[in-house]
Amino acid sequence: MGLNQITLSTTAITNQKAKESVDRLNQLIEELQSHKLPDDLVSKLNLEVERVNNLSPTSKSLRKEVQKAIHLFSKSIIKEAKLIPKGYHQMLWTGIGMSAFGVPIGIGIGTALGNMAFLGIGLAFGLPIGMALGAAMDQKAKKEGRQLNWK
Repeated sequence: MGLNQITLSTTAITNQKAKESVDRLNQLIEELQSHKLPDDLVSKLNLEVERVNNLSPTSKSLRKEVQKAIHLFSKSIIKEAKLIPKGYHQMLWTGIGMSAFGVPIGIGIGTALGNMAFLGIGLAFGLPIGMALGAAMDQKAKKEGRQLNWK
């Protein structure tokens, strides 16, 4: 069972941002074609493709609906197929690094210097730590063949 394509004509779409969203969804579908997906996930995604194909190209809510479809696709493939977009872990771990590593480092520096105004310095230390951990996890996923060529 394969994924269906978007049949919504991009030439009929008047809104440029909606057109870009449809193109982005098409790129994701093309990338997913090269991976083996569970049948239940494929049927779930095909229902969403059908819903998008039934939308009017001149609808004001087209971009919003296509963005919802992209979000559903992304969450579903990450959760059910364990496939990730490029840079997924790096983006995720940047924030985690700042909060999980940066804040405690900042508190330590602020306490040691007796001035909690130095709390923000810890964030500068946590940012590259999180980015490095995320990049390492992205590289691991790439080696395992779980990374999509889609951002």
